[in-house]
Amino acid sequence: MPIPHLNASSVEKALEQLLPKLDEIKAGPHDSTQYDLLWRGRRFPPKVVIRKALEIEHGINFPESKFSGGTHAGQANAVLEALGFRIVPKDSAPVQLPLELFGRYGRKEAFAAVGIKYDSQKQYLNVGLSPRCRDSGHLILITLNKEELNPAHNYADELFSEQFVWVTRRDVREDQPDYINLRLPETRVSLFVRTNPRDDFVYAGEIEYVEHNSFKDPFSGRPQMRYVWRLKNHIPNSLLQELTFGLVKSERKTQSTKQHSRAPSSFDELKESIQLRAWNGRKNCRARTPELPGQTQ
Repeated sequence: MPIPHLNASSVEKALEQLLPKLDEIKAGPHDSTQYDLLWRGRRFPPKVVIRKALEIEHGINFPESKFSGGTHAGQANAVLEALGFRIVPKDSAPVQLPLELFGRYGRKEAFAAVGIKYDSQKQYLNVGLSPRCRDSGHLILITLNKEELNPAHNYADELFSEQFVWVTRRDVREDQPDYINLRLPETRVSLFVRTNPRDDFVYAGEIEYVEHNSFKDPFSGRPQMRYVWRLKNHIPNSLLQELTFGLVKSERKTQSTKQHSRAPSSFDELKESIQLRAWNGRKNCRARTPELPGQTQ
Protein backbone atom coordinates (compact mmCIF):
# COMPACT_ATOMS: atom_id res chain seq x y z
CA MET A 1 0.00 0.00 0.00
CA PRO A 2 1.42 3.46 -0.89
CA ILE A 3 2.64 5.59 1.99
CA PRO A 4 0.50 8.74 2.36
CA HIS A 5 2.22 12.12 1.87
CA LEU A 6 4.48 13.22 4.71
CA ASN A 7 6.25 16.44 5.61
CA ALA A 8 9.76 16.52 7.06
CA SER A 9 8.45 18.38 10.12
CA SER A 10 6.22 15.42 11.00
CA VAL A 11 9.18 13.05 10.73
CA GLU A 12 11.22 15.35 13.01
CA LYS A 13 8.41 15.30 15.60
CA ALA A 14 8.20 11.52 15.32
CA LEU A 15 11.93 11.16 15.95
CA GLU A 16 11.75 13.43 18.99
CA GLN A 17 8.87 11.41 20.45
CA LEU A 18 10.51 8.05 19.71
CA LEU A 19 13.92 8.99 21.10
CA PRO A 20 13.13 8.40 24.83
CA LYS A 21 11.97 4.82 24.14
CA LEU A 22 14.37 4.02 21.29
CA ASP A 23 16.34 1.37 23.19
CA GLU A 24 13.11 -0.44 24.04
CA ILE A 25 11.94 -0.32 20.40
CA LYS A 26 15.24 -1.64 19.05
CA ALA A 27 15.22 -4.50 21.54
CA GLY A 28 11.78 -5.65 20.38
CA PRO A 29 10.21 -7.07 17.22
CA HIS A 30 9.95 -3.67 15.48
CA ASP A 31 13.68 -3.15 14.96
CA SER A 32 14.80 -2.89 11.34
CA THR A 33 16.71 -5.67 9.60
CA GLN A 34 18.78 -4.00 6.87
CA TYR A 35 18.70 -0.19 7.20
CA ASP A 36 18.42 2.47 9.91
CA LEU A 37 17.57 6.15 9.90
CA LEU A 38 20.53 8.01 11.42
CA TRP A 39 19.51 11.10 13.40
CA ARG A 40 21.54 12.94 16.06
CA GLY A 41 23.92 10.01 16.22
CA ARG A 42 21.15 7.49 16.99
CA ARG A 43 19.68 4.75 14.77
CA PHE A 44 15.92 4.47 14.28
CA PRO A 45 13.91 1.74 12.50
CA PRO A 46 12.59 3.55 9.39
CA LYS A 47 9.18 1.86 9.34
CA VAL A 48 8.57 2.76 12.99
CA VAL A 49 9.40 6.37 12.16
CA ILE A 50 7.03 6.38 9.16
CA ARG A 51 4.20 4.92 11.23
CA LYS A 52 4.66 7.51 13.99
CA ALA A 53 4.97 10.41 11.53
CA LEU A 54 1.71 9.36 9.81
CA GLU A 55 0.00 9.27 13.17
CA ILE A 56 1.24 12.80 13.91
CA GLU A 57 0.43 14.32 10.52
CA HIS A 58 -2.75 12.49 9.52
CA GLY A 59 -4.02 11.03 12.80
CA ILE A 60 -4.14 7.54 11.31
CA ASN A 61 -2.86 4.16 12.41
CA PHE A 62 -0.87 2.82 9.44
CA PRO A 63 0.55 -0.59 10.47
CA GLU A 64 4.07 -1.46 9.33
CA SER A 65 2.70 -4.57 7.62
CA LYS A 66 0.92 -2.34 5.07
CA PHE A 67 4.03 -0.81 3.49
CA SER A 68 7.55 -1.77 2.46
CA GLY A 69 10.75 -0.58 4.06
CA GLY A 70 12.80 -0.79 0.86
CA THR A 71 14.82 1.75 -1.08
CA HIS A 72 12.66 1.91 -4.24
CA ALA A 73 10.39 4.83 -5.01
CA GLY A 74 7.45 5.03 -2.62
CA GLN A 75 9.01 2.69 -0.05
CA ALA A 76 9.88 3.79 3.49
CA ASN A 77 13.63 4.34 3.08
CA ALA A 78 13.18 6.20 -0.21
CA VAL A 79 10.46 8.41 1.27
CA LEU A 80 12.66 9.36 4.22
CA GLU A 81 15.70 10.03 2.02
CA ALA A 82 13.60 12.26 -0.24
CA LEU A 83 12.69 14.31 2.85
CA GLY A 84 16.38 14.81 3.64
CA PHE A 85 16.95 12.13 6.28
CA ARG A 86 19.94 9.77 6.24
CA ILE A 87 19.42 6.05 5.72
CA VAL A 88 22.44 3.84 6.48
CA PRO A 89 23.01 0.07 6.25
CA LYS A 90 22.78 -1.98 9.44
CA ASP A 91 26.33 -3.26 8.96
CA SER A 92 27.90 0.18 9.43
CA ALA A 93 31.04 -0.01 11.52
CA PRO A 94 31.36 2.05 14.72
CA VAL A 95 33.21 5.30 14.15
CA GLN A 96 36.47 5.98 15.97
CA LEU A 97 36.16 9.75 16.31
CA PRO A 98 33.73 11.65 18.60
CA LEU A 99 31.75 12.82 15.58
CA GLU A 100 28.45 11.88 13.97
CA LEU A 101 28.80 9.54 11.00
CA PHE A 102 27.99 11.51 7.83
CA GLY A 103 27.80 14.69 9.88
CA ARG A 104 29.28 17.90 8.42
CA TYR A 105 32.31 19.59 9.91
CA GLY A 106 34.88 22.26 9.14
CA ARG A 107 38.62 21.63 9.40
CA LYS A 108 38.64 23.15 12.89
CA GLU A 109 36.11 20.60 14.18
CA ALA A 110 37.71 17.69 12.32
CA PHE A 111 41.14 18.36 13.80
CA ALA A 112 39.70 19.04 17.25
CA ALA A 113 38.29 15.48 17.20
CA VAL A 114 41.88 14.15 17.19
CA GLY A 115 43.26 16.71 19.65
CA ILE A 116 44.86 19.07 17.12
CA LYS A 117 44.25 22.84 17.28
CA TYR A 118 43.60 23.98 13.73
CA ASP A 119 45.37 27.10 12.48
CA SER A 120 44.57 28.16 8.92
CA GLN A 121 48.03 29.78 8.66
CA LYS A 122 49.71 26.40 9.04
CA GLN A 123 49.81 25.07 5.49
CA TYR A 124 50.43 21.46 6.51
CA LEU A 125 46.92 21.45 8.06
CA ASN A 126 45.34 22.56 4.78
CA VAL A 127 46.44 19.63 2.62
CA GLY A 128 44.76 16.29 1.93
CA LEU A 129 46.68 14.16 4.42
CA SER A 130 46.91 15.32 8.01
CA PRO A 131 50.06 15.05 10.12
CA ARG A 132 50.24 11.87 12.16
CA CYS A 133 47.83 12.22 15.10
CA ARG A 134 48.39 11.29 18.74
CA ASP A 135 46.88 7.84 18.16
CA SER A 136 49.23 7.41 15.16
CA GLY A 137 46.25 7.73 12.82
CA HIS A 138 45.52 10.20 10.04
CA LEU A 139 42.75 12.30 8.55
CA ILE A 140 42.29 12.47 4.79
CA LEU A 141 40.39 15.61 3.78
CA ILE A 142 39.28 15.70 0.14
CA THR A 143 37.55 18.23 -2.12
CA LEU A 144 36.02 16.48 -5.13
CA ASN A 145 35.28 19.49 -7.31
CA LYS A 146 38.70 21.03 -7.89
CA GLU A 147 37.73 23.56 -10.56
CA GLU A 148 38.28 26.46 -8.14
CA LEU A 149 41.56 25.11 -6.80
CA ASN A 150 45.07 25.60 -8.07
CA PRO A 151 45.49 23.32 -11.13
CA ALA A 152 48.50 21.79 -9.39
CA HIS A 153 46.01 20.22 -6.92
CA ASN A 154 43.73 18.69 -9.54
CA TYR A 155 44.26 15.09 -8.46
CA ALA A 156 41.92 12.42 -9.83
CA ASP A 157 40.20 11.43 -6.56
CA GLU A 158 37.08 9.28 -6.99
CA LEU A 159 34.36 8.47 -4.45
CA PHE A 160 32.07 5.43 -4.61
CA SER A 161 29.54 4.02 -2.17
CA GLU A 162 31.97 1.37 -0.89
CA GLN A 163 35.34 2.53 -2.21
CA PHE A 164 37.53 5.63 -2.33
CA VAL A 165 40.39 6.20 -4.77
CA TRP A 166 42.84 8.81 -3.55
CA VAL A 167 45.71 10.34 -5.50
CA THR A 168 48.47 11.81 -3.37
CA ARG A 169 50.23 15.10 -3.95
CA ARG A 170 53.23 15.07 -6.25
CA ASP A 171 56.72 14.05 -5.08
CA VAL A 172 55.28 11.44 -2.71
CA ARG A 173 57.05 8.08 -2.66
CA GLU A 174 55.86 4.84 -1.12
CA ASP A 175 58.85 4.63 1.25
CA GLN A 176 57.99 7.89 3.06
CA PRO A 177 57.16 7.18 6.75
CA ASP A 178 53.62 8.60 6.86
CA TYR A 179 52.61 6.73 3.72
CA ILE A 180 54.05 3.49 5.09
CA ASN A 181 52.06 4.10 8.28
CA LEU A 182 48.86 4.54 6.23
CA ARG A 183 49.15 0.97 4.96
CA LEU A 184 49.44 -0.68 8.39
CA PRO A 185 46.27 -2.59 9.41
CA GLU A 186 46.24 -1.00 12.87
CA THR A 187 46.39 2.60 11.60
CA ARG A 188 43.18 4.61 11.92
CA VAL A 189 42.47 6.54 8.72
CA SER A 190 39.38 8.78 8.81
CA LEU A 191 37.88 10.20 5.63
CA PHE A 192 36.37 13.68 5.31
CA VAL A 193 34.99 14.58 1.90
CA ARG A 194 33.19 17.56 0.38
CA THR A 195 32.05 18.62 -3.07
CA ASN A 196 33.24 22.24 -3.27
CA PRO A 197 35.96 24.24 -1.47
CA ARG A 198 33.49 26.36 0.54
CA ASP A 199 31.47 23.37 1.81
CA ASP A 200 31.86 21.66 5.15
CA PHE A 201 33.35 18.16 5.02
CA VAL A 202 31.20 15.04 5.45
CA TYR A 203 32.73 12.63 7.97
CA ALA A 204 32.54 9.29 6.16
CA GLY A 205 33.98 7.25 9.03
CA GLU A 206 37.10 5.13 8.81
CA ILE A 207 38.57 3.55 5.70
CA GLU A 208 40.66 0.43 5.17
CA TYR A 209 43.71 0.14 2.91
CA VAL A 210 43.25 -2.14 -0.12
CA GLU A 211 46.14 -1.42 -2.49
CA HIS A 212 48.32 1.30 -3.96
CA ASN A 213 50.49 1.89 -6.98
CA SER A 214 53.13 4.45 -7.90
CA PHE A 215 53.04 6.43 -11.14
CA LYS A 216 54.43 9.61 -12.67
CA ASP A 217 52.35 12.68 -13.31
CA PRO A 218 51.97 12.78 -17.13
CA PHE A 219 52.63 16.53 -17.29
CA SER A 220 55.56 17.03 -14.91
CA GLY A 221 56.99 13.51 -14.65
CA ARG A 222 56.99 13.85 -10.85
CA PRO A 223 56.14 10.77 -8.76
CA GLN A 224 52.72 10.24 -7.17
CA MET A 225 50.76 7.39 -5.67
CA ARG A 226 47.21 6.17 -6.13
CA TYR A 227 45.61 4.50 -3.09
CA VAL A 228 42.46 2.39 -3.11
CA TRP A 229 40.49 2.30 0.15
CA ARG A 230 37.43 0.37 1.31
CA LEU A 231 34.86 2.43 3.20
CA LYS A 232 33.88 0.70 6.43
CA ASN A 233 30.57 2.57 6.28
CA HIS A 234 28.85 2.54 2.89
CA ILE A 235 27.77 6.01 1.79
CA PRO A 236 23.98 6.20 1.31
CA ASN A 237 22.94 6.71 -2.31
CA SER A 238 21.34 10.10 -1.70
CA LEU A 239 24.48 11.44 -0.02
CA LEU A 240 26.75 9.97 -2.68
CA GLN A 241 24.67 11.67 -5.36
CA GLU A 242 24.91 14.95 -3.50
CA LEU A 243 28.68 14.70 -3.18
CA THR A 244 29.38 13.52 -6.73
CA PHE A 245 26.52 14.34 -9.08
CA GLY A 246 26.07 17.49 -7.01
CA LEU A 247 29.05 18.96 -8.84
CA VAL A 248 26.68 20.34 -11.48
CA LYS A 249 25.09 22.49 -8.78
CA SER A 250 28.31 24.36 -8.04
CA GLU A 251 28.76 28.00 -9.04
CA ARG A 252 31.00 27.21 -11.97
CA LYS A 253 32.00 29.60 -14.74
CA THR A 254 29.56 29.55 -17.64
CA GLN A 255 32.25 28.73 -20.19
CA SER A 256 33.06 25.46 -18.45
CA THR A 257 32.26 22.50 -20.71
CA LYS A 258 32.80 19.77 -18.14
CA GLN A 259 29.81 17.51 -17.58
CA HIS A 260 29.34 15.21 -14.60
CA SER A 261 26.60 12.92 -15.81
CA ARG A 262 27.56 10.10 -13.49
CA ALA A 263 30.43 8.67 -11.51
CA PRO A 264 32.15 5.52 -12.81
CA SER A 265 30.22 2.48 -11.62
CA SER A 266 33.25 0.24 -11.18
CA PHE A 267 36.96 0.41 -10.55
CA ASP A 268 37.62 -0.81 -14.11
CA GLU A 269 35.59 2.09 -15.48
CA LEU A 270 37.55 4.40 -13.22
CA LYS A 271 40.89 3.22 -14.60
CA GLU A 272 39.56 3.71 -18.13
CA SER A 273 38.45 7.26 -17.36
CA ILE A 274 41.80 8.11 -15.75
CA GLN A 275 43.68 6.85 -18.82
CA LEU A 276 41.37 8.83 -21.13
CA ARG A 277 41.83 12.02 -19.13
CA ALA A 278 45.60 11.61 -19.17
CA TRP A 279 45.59 11.08 -22.96
CA ASN A 280 43.34 14.11 -23.53
CA GLY A 281 45.56 16.16 -21.24
CA ARG A 282 48.69 15.26 -23.22
CA LYS A 283 46.90 16.02 -26.51
CA ASN A 284 45.74 19.43 -25.24
CA CYS A 285 49.18 20.18 -23.87
CA ARG A 286 50.74 19.48 -27.32
CA ALA A 287 48.10 21.63 -28.98
CA ARG A 288 48.89 24.57 -26.70
CA THR A 289 52.66 24.36 -26.99
CA PRO A 290 53.00 26.54 -30.17
CA GLU A 291 51.18 29.34 -28.35
CA LEU A 292 53.99 29.66 -25.82
CA PRO A 293 57.02 31.09 -27.67
CA GLY A 294 60.18 31.07 -25.64
CA GLN A 295 59.14 28.05 -23.64
CA THR A 296 62.04 25.67 -23.06
CA GLN A 297 61.57 21.93 -23.17
